[in-house]
Amino acid sequence: MLIYTIVGASSFSFFLSFFRRYFMFDIPLQDDMILVALFAAVFKGVGVGIIFRYGGTTGGTDIASRIGNTYFGWSMGKTLFIIDIVVITSSLLYLNYREVMYTLVSVFIASRIIDIIQQGAYTAKSVMVISNKNEAIANKLTYEMNLGVTLWEGKGGYTGRDKDLLYCVVNRNEIFRLKETIKHIDPTSFIAGSDVHEASIQGHSLDEYKNLWTTDKRNN
Repeated sequence: MLIYTIVGASSFSFFLSFFRRYFMFDIPLQDDMILVALFAAVFKGVGVGIIFRYGGTTGGTDIASRIGNTYFGWSMGKTLFIIDIVVITSSLLYLNYREVMYTLVSVFIASRIIDIIQQGAYTAKSVMVISNKNEAIANKLTYEMNLGVTLWEGKGGYTGRDKDLLYCVVNRNEIFRLKETIKHIDPTSFIAGSDVHEASIQGHSLDEYKNLWTTDKRNN
């Protein structure tokens, strides 16, 4: 993280000076503070989000966000937003309330963009399936889609009958194929999905582990 921070902070200073000297352009937005706030939010969110996603920081409060994420699992965008709130609130001594509110709007949007870019690496969905044919579904998902599945024992709240619950995590680009596979086996099955922001198995990401598992299966 130290090396990435040095590179990030140095690159930020270099490109800021470079663009200020050779690529200065003026957008007359003095009378439209909403657009000013949105432009600032988008540029900051995308730039800092990319830096955060690849393990770097630009120094300053970014370092606190990175430490909070690394050791406590805090959202980097939200952590940066909280720190910015403290800094901006203290600026009330020399800024008016209008400027402070626009700045808060800008940093809030930027924090959301940062988190979206950060979480973009984890494009997975968790899927829960309730069906009378979960064993057949599990075999299909395991051997045709190379997915790891888990079967839980459950009981119907109304009927009191024992039911198996199938759980798996799948990439977003495979969710349609998964639904079609399940519906082909059991059109009456119940499927519930939710977003997964991070998935790792034995120290590997979902995609890495899936590739390793598929290669090992073929070799055996």
